[in-house]
Amino acid sequence: MTGKFTPRLPKIIAATATISDPERQLKTLYQRKPLRYPYPGPDIYRSFFAEPEAAPSVNNARVALSKQLPSHLAPEATAPWMRLYVSLMTNDATHTVTTVGVLSSFHAVITHLWNDLLDSAKSQAAIAELAASVSPGSLGDWRRKAIERASTEGRADEIMALVDLHRIALAYVTNKKGGDQIIDALHSAVVQKLQMAGMLQTKFLSRLISGGIDMQEIQGVMKEAETSFVQTGYPQVGETLRNIVATSAISHGVDVDRFNSMFFAGLPSDIAEYIQASSRVGRTHVGFVMLLPTPQSRRDRYVIETHDIFHRFLERMIAPPAVERWSEAAIDRVRASYFQTWAMLNDARNFLGLPDSRKSEFVTQDSTTILSRIAGRDPLAFANDIGSFMLASMGFAGKGPDALGEPVAGDYYRTRTDAASQSLSRSMRDLNYEARLRRYWEEQDSTLKKPMTSLRDVDEAGLIVAADFDRSASGSTRIMDAADIAAVMKAIRRQRGDAAETDGEIDWALED
Repeated sequence: MTGKFTPRLPKIIAATATISDPERQLKTLYQRKPLRYPYPGPDIYRSFFAEPEAAPSVNNARVALSKQLPSHLAPEATAPWMRLYVSLMTNDATHTVTTVGVLSSFHAVITHLWNDLLDSAKSQAAIAELAASVSPGSLGDWRRKAIERASTEGRADEIMALVDLHRIALAYVTNKKGGDQIIDALHSAVVQKLQMAGMLQTKFLSRLISGGIDMQEIQGVMKEAETSFVQTGYPQVGETLRNIVATSAISHGVDVDRFNSMFFAGLPSDIAEYIQASSRVGRTHVGFVMLLPTPQSRRDRYVIETHDIFHRFLERMIAPPAVERWSEAAIDRVRASYFQTWAMLNDARNFLGLPDSRKSEFVTQDSTTILSRIAGRDPLAFANDIGSFMLASMGFAGKGPDALGEPVAGDYYRTRTDAASQSLSRSMRDLNYEARLRRYWEEQDSTLKKPMTSLRDVDEAGLIVAADFDRSASGSTRIMDAADIAAVMKAIRRQRGDAAETDGEIDWALED
């Protein structure tokens, strides 16, 4: 189209609930300026697309209080809750032991309520016990009265349905090893708690969800968790699914409305992960989230100490993504992919340029012989063509009139790219065998690393080895003590919260 009419470019839309500094991320990855919508609102309670729900109209005291309080105090005091966060500091025990103890106590309480509510002779006493256990204060009074109204109005089945919503507990673990430990210990701990409370039950169903579990099996667990007994009648609680232990695999794509109780065995390393995982509960009913920190982790202890303010501003604690477009190692790692793409695009261009009668004569450039022949005719032109394509692919010139996203030290990246393309040109010119490019990347004399075929296709992990000697600035030298190194590594791992899993391995490696 020409003249004053110009084509409208397509809009690219990405949705996420956990993002920080998206402008920098999109500038780095795509060299574009984003438009964020909806933008955060004027205060922590209201935005341009959401606001707290009004106090329930059936509760006159709650409505009156919401009108009396200032706008910045009313939401927390009177608006219905969707998720409650609680923290419990562990003392003189690992967080795994504490998690098993808390989970077993939780399941014992649910089992007790479940059994008594199903017994017509005990149901009213169970409802009274439930109402009496509600915390004091105005919020507690409102909830207690709601329970009492359900009891007096003959709606005990609603109380049973609410208990059923907390029948399945989600236990989040930061690694699969911790999940296996919890599953192994939880069954016997629950049975012991039930026996102490006078409930004879030996059956307890628990499932594991992790990245190593087959998707079909995960879907089966989700289907089992979604089962509701409102229409069919409530079975014995031991015959139902009671617990799901999950890693970060549950944070995305697991949408089960019946999840309402969650326990974190340690704080995830990323706050965005904490938000995503905890949002699995409280989707249609009030959710309960308990954080059981790793006591060795200073970060976990800090979250406990600042629990209220930390969770009040939880979404603002999200760290910006660590994205860097101009990492030397990253660019070197994808140069082979640039060259492979260059050859494929040349193939497409040459094929489309041939008349239909000659398309059967097309010869692909995915051959070391063809590329060697092209490089041999004019090595410099071959290198320049590849180098220019690499620079364009990596966004060397930036985007738009403002050159958005261009590197600060442009000459440095141009020099490295020229050197890589010239080295590749010489290598192709001197080849003396015929093969497809994939074989060339596997050869030892390949000048570039083979193209990536997966995000897991990265270099092997390095090994950190302590030095035998330490030379100070003054020139003196001392012999490093293996015990000192072990102590330092233990201290570092305690800050990360995984000392219990690695201390033995460190001692063994140093003593060997």
